[in-house]
Formats: sequence, C-alpha cells, structure tokens
Amino acid sequence: MTETIINQRFNPCKGCPDRYPGCSDRCRKPQKLAWEAEQVRIRENRKKYTCPIWKHGDRDSRKR
Repeated sequence: MTETIINQRFNPCKGCPDRYPGCSDRCRKPQKLAWEAEQVRIRENRKKYTCPIWKHGDRDSRKR
C-alpha cells in the first residue's frame, strides 16, 4: 500500500473563492471530483488491507 496513514493532500475546497456553507455537497469542479475519487480509492485500499478475508468476500486478495 503506497498511501500513508494520514492523507497529506488537503481538501481542494480550502481557500476556494466560490465557497459557502454546504457547497461541498454540490461542487462539480474537476479538482474536487479528482480529490473525492482519490479518497474513495484510498478508503477501498485500506479496507482491503485491514479487513479480514471473510468480511469483504474477496478470497484471492490475500493469497499466501
């Protein structure tokens, strides 16, 4: 797993001039979408790495 435990990349909404309360739910800027996709990928990788094999059902993920 190449990602670190704490994601070092900051949320692109920080410092955005178009920001208002609750805007992150509707934001469709490319930077925000890329950041969200990266977060999903990191979350899935962490889940595969830490969950027992019987919880996520992928029996081939940890062949020994």
